[in-house]
Amino acid sequence: MSFYHNHKGIHIILIMITINATMAFSQSRVDLAVGVGNAVGMSERGLHLDATLYVGPQMEMHKGAIGLYGLYQFSGSSTYALQSHLLGVGFDYYILKEARRFRPFIEINATSEIASNYRDGYLQMDSWGVQSRPETYTILLGSHGSGPELTRYYSRFYVGTPIYSIIFIGLNIRIVDALNLNISGGVGLRGIQSRAYDWGGSQVVSTDVLHQLSIGTKWFRTYSAKIGLRYNFALVRKENKKQ
Repeated sequence: MSFYHNHKGIHIILIMITINATMAFSQSRVDLAVGVGNAVGMSERGLHLDATLYVGPQMEMHKGAIGLYGLYQFSGSSTYALQSHLLGVGFDYYILKEARRFRPFIEINATSEIASNYRDGYLQMDSWGVQSRPETYTILLGSHGSGPELTRYYSRFYVGTPIYSIIFIGLNIRIVDALNLNISGGVGLRGIQSRAYDWGGSQVVSTDVLHQLSIGTKWFRTYSAKIGLRYNFALVRKENKKQ
């Protein structure tokens, strides 16, 4: 239910921003915005690092700006053992006039994984964090603890990240006319898919066996701090004609 309500709130924000943008369109200028960002994030799975490249139109209005972007994101665990390549869309809204050196903004991103180096890699059973080998436990086969021991293995296996969405609130700082520095903090949801397995014998499990297991999804709340640069190339300027 919390996931549903969070996204319902996002939809309301998008509608309000869109109405505001439509009313102000007569006083707008359209730029092509190109930007990069680096973020450090934290969830119960541990630290993760995100690098983002985005490009798209930004409409500069009389008292704000609105932008819609296509974006590529590289996301990795703290040691980069797990690396994800994601594609998606971004939406932002800048408050106050362009002439202001400091402008607050809100940014919403949603991406989905298209490739990873860690498919079928080991994840911890409880936290879903990255691990280098499966966990083990021992079963005593004889009575009174005197018989032979049997070692069994258990682990989750990484499948993918179908959705990674995050909302940032931050401050835009104009460095020169078209070059801006963005500093922001964000909260988001990241869906991770995995397969869980408990087995005996060899430590290695064949992919044929793994791919017959059911896939489970868990949602993790993430907290991030991001810094980035954006450059605006002017495309269309609309000026009011004097009668």
